[in-house]
Amino acid sequence: MTRSGTVNRAARFLTVWTRLHGLLSLELAGHFTNMGFDTARFFAAELDDLLAHRA
Repeated sequence: MTRSGTVNRAARFLTVWTRLHGLLSLELAGHFTNMGFDTARFFAAELDDLLAHRA
């Protein structure tokens, strides 16, 4: 793998990790409780978006 390929994979990993970690952290801390939306649907949409941008 080339250096740029390694950098791209690392950047991709960090993007996925921060988005999912942030979403799960907010959910587990109860920050979505009174927001009036379906958190399972929100999580699924986030996963769909992340998977749609795979390299």
